[in-house]
Amino acid sequence: KNYQNEVVFLSEEQKKKRQEDIMAKEKQASDLKRKYFGPEGELFKKRTSLMTPIQEEIYTAVKDIADQRGYSLVIDRSSDSAGIIYGSPKIDKMMGAKAWTLLLLALFALLPKAAMAQKFALIDMEYVLKNVPAYERANEQLNQVSKKWQAEVEALTTEAGTMYKNYQNEVVFLSEEQKKKR
Repeated sequence: KNYQNEVVFLSEEQKKKRQEDIMAKEKQASDLKRKYFGPEGELFKKRTSLMTPIQEEIYTAVKDIADQRGYSLVIDRSSDSAGIIYGSPKIDKMMGAKAWTLLLLALFALLPKAAMAQKFALIDMEYVLKNVPAYERANEQLNQVSKKWQAEVEALTTEAGTMYKNYQNEVVFLSEEQKKKR
């Protein structure tokens, strides 16, 4: 509102400064969003630090059970892509990582007799994770920090939007020559 009242009296330099302030606020919001939610942002780092120990513990338990019971593969049945949770070192030696999908297709579709010679286990990782209290606590921590950071980003975005809206209202007071320059 102050700017609206002052716009008539503002020099071109002052008007330019207001525009720069708006752009700076928008950049600040964008940078904060990238800092928190970018590919290597704070949320990614937090998720990694909280989830990696849990995932390693679960993998170790799955591996131990698979070794004890002689399973060649342990597959996540809750995954859309039939994700492999564990593969016996014997199979690892025979195949590269890219060949796992082909192995699954061959074992289950093309070579049913070969598939029967191997022992497989299907597990529901969604169920397992839902029943691990540490996983639930970690997810809750991530949700809370994510909401906090999102609120910070939204506050800056709103502030930039308000600054821009006020500036748009001020344009009404600019002369035609001043509008053309912008």
